[in-house]
Amino acid sequence: MKKTAFKEYDSRNSVLNAIRLQEGDEVVAVRATAGDNDLIMLTKKGQGIRFAEVDARPMGRDTQGVRGIRLKEGDEVVAAACVDDGDDIMLLTSGGYGKRTKMAEFPKQKRGGMGVKAMKLTRVRGVLVAARMVSPGDEIFVTSSDGIVIRQPIDKISRQRRDSTGVKIINLEDGAKLTAVALVPSEDENGE
Repeated sequence: MKKTAFKEYDSRNSVLNAIRLQEGDEVVAVRATAGDNDLIMLTKKGQGIRFAEVDARPMGRDTQGVRGIRLKEGDEVVAAACVDDGDDIMLLTSGGYGKRTKMAEFPKQKRGGMGVKAMKLTRVRGVLVAARMVSPGDEIFVTSSDGIVIRQPIDKISRQRRDSTGVKIINLEDGAKLTAVALVPSEDENGE
């Protein structure tokens, strides 16, 4: 993970190096923060770590960054977000399962640790593929690898403890997987 001030990207050049990546690495998420947020990183094997943004010092553009979460062999980061205790996080698996969990259930730790179990995964449920911060009234669009799309109100997805397995969000045909999720934020009182 890497923290860089926006001013580092002020340039007349149209192409800038944002991060130095090692072989096999890729950028998973980019988030704007207030400078004092808590952050969460989640892995495909269901681990999650929550830590204070101030645990990471600011760096220049062409630097590698620091360890956000220690990964077990074969694991990889699939999502990252800025969070508060009152927030809910929606976790979704390749097998079409999902759940909402209160961020307060994720203990704050030091950056670079193994984290905690964010979701209990099984062979049927598959791996964690997406996470979104959600609010009451939000909806999600979920897409499968065979082209099926469903729209689901967040409020109809049960809130569960951090170590639970989740509920069925989309029925998948044999061999199909949940591949994409889009959040549709609720409209405010003015309809905007």
